[in-house]
Amino acid sequence: MKNPGVSLGSGSSAGRRMQSLTPLRVSLGLLWLLSCVLGGDLTTKAEVVGEHYVFSTFAGAAAAESANSLVSAVSFSSPTGLAVDNSGNVYVADTDNHAIRKIAPTGVVTLLAGVEGKPGSADGLRSAARFYYPSGVAVDNSGNVYVADTANHTIRRITADGVVTTLAGLAGCIGNTDGAGNVARFYYPYGVATDRAGNVYVADTFNSIIRLITPADMVKTFAGLAGTPGSVDGRGGAARFNYPSGVATDSTNHIDVADAGNHSIRQITLDGKVTTLAGSPGRPGSADGIRGAAQFSYPNGVAADAAGNIFIADTANQTVRKITLDGVVTTLAGRPGVIGSLDGAGSAARFNHPVGLAVDGASNVYVADTYNHSIRLGQPTAYHGYARDLLDGATIGHSRSDSDPNGNTHADRGDIRGR
Repeated sequence: MKNPGVSLGSGSSAGRRMQSLTPLRVSLGLLWLLSCVLGGDLTTKAEVVGEHYVFSTFAGAAAAESANSLVSAVSFSSPTGLAVDNSGNVYVADTDNHAIRKIAPTGVVTLLAGVEGKPGSADGLRSAARFYYPSGVAVDNSGNVYVADTANHTIRRITADGVVTTLAGLAGCIGNTDGAGNVARFYYPYGVATDRAGNVYVADTFNSIIRLITPADMVKTFAGLAGTPGSVDGRGGAARFNYPSGVATDSTNHIDVADAGNHSIRQITLDGKVTTLAGSPGRPGSADGIRGAAQFSYPNGVAADAAGNIFIADTANQTVRKITLDGVVTTLAGRPGVIGSLDGAGSAARFNHPVGLAVDGASNVYVADTYNHSIRLGQPTAYHGYARDLLDGATIGHSRSDSDPNGNTHADRGDIRGR
C-alpha cells in the first residue's frame, strides 16, 4: 500500500544543524517538537533522558495455530481485540479461532470461552458457548468481559464465573434498532469499551454509529446517524462517522473512537458532543504533528492510559501511535508502510496489521498484531542516549523471558504484577 504520509522531520532545511548546541535533557514526548524546531537534523550532541517503549513478542508466534500453554508456546489465529483488567489479566479476542482467551499474570494462557474452530452463537458456560469472528473485547471493574461478537451482530457478556450470555442483539439479524436485549440490532460491531459507571460503548461499524448500552441493558444510539457515513463533528445524531472500529474510555471522561474510514481519531463527551481529536478526514498518511496536522491510515484500535495519553493501532501504516493530552501525535513504534515481525524500540519494531490495543496500570501497551498471529508488548523503558539514535529506532533497554526449574518459560512484563 502506498503511504502518502511524510516521515518525521521531512521537508526541513538541510542547512539547519545543531553543531553548537550543548547537551539537552528532554522527554521523548518533546522529541518530535524539538526535531521540527531544529530543522529535523538532530546530531549526537542532543542528549536525551527519559523513557520510551521497547516492544517484544509477548504471546503467540507468526503462525496460525492454537493451544493452551505458557505465553512462549501459545499461538493465536488473527487476534484483533485486547483488554486488561486491574489484576493484570489480558483478554484476547482470538478472532479466527472464534474464541476468547485469557493470559494470566503468571503467563499461563487459557481458553476463557468458546471452542476453537467451531463458530456459532450459543450461550453457556465457557466451552459450551459459541462465537462467530469476535473482534472487540473489554472488561469492567467487576471482572465481567464484554465481547463484540462481530459476525453474529451481537454483544456478549462473560461473567467472572465464565457464564456467557447475549447482552444485546439477535444472532444473524442485522439492523440499527435501539431497545433492550434482543430487540436491539447491530451491523458488524467491531469495538467495545466500558466506563466506571457501568455503561458499555460499542463501535457499530457498518452502521457508522456509536452505541451505548446502559447498566439496565438498554441500547441507545449515542452518536452518529445509522447508515449515513461522513466526517461531521457535532452532538449526538448530528455527528457523522465512517466505519468506526475501535472505541475506548479515558481518564478525562471522554469516549475515544478510531474512525477508520475517516483516517482520524474522534472524541465524544459524556453528553454526546463529537470532535475530531487528530487526523484529517479523507487524507490518509503517516505524518506526526499536532491534532489536524497528523495523519493516520485506517486506524482500528484505541486505548488510553491513566495519564490521559491515547494509543492508536494505525493499522494500514503498520505502526503504533500516541496522542498526548496536548494533542501531539507521535509514532511510538514501527515504520510507516513496512510490514514485519521484529522486536525493538521505536522504528526498529515491525508489525503486520496491528488492530487491537490495551494499556495496563503500569503503562505497558499490548498490541494485537493480527497478521503476525501474536500479542506484542511495549514496555516503558528508561533511556539515556542521543536524539538521533532514538529517531533512528535504536534499541535502548531490554525485555526478556526466564525459565523456571521445571523448564517452563515465563514472559517478563516489567512492572506488571498480579494483585
